[in-house]
Amino acid sequence: MGNPSSFKNDADIQKRMGSLMSTGEDNIMYYGAPKYYNCAEVADYVVGLSEDDHNKFHNLFLNGELKETLANALISKLKDGEDN
Repeated sequence: MGNPSSFKNDADIQKRMGSLMSTGEDNIMYYGAPKYYNCAEVADYVVGLSEDDHNKFHNLFLNGELKETLANALISKLKDGEDN
């Protein structure tokens, strides 16, 4: 995407960020966006995994999400305690 300081304005960042994270189907642009613009297309690579490897990655992802959720809940609770 590049250095955000090199963009013209917030709309320019939104346009480029959306194109990077989009499937390219049914793009909804911001109001006033030009009809045509230049952007790069990024291709995904599909790599086959064994069922064991898939399960390992799935469990790693779930464990990471769980840890992050618990950490955020703890931080929120600690902040609530500071406010009282």
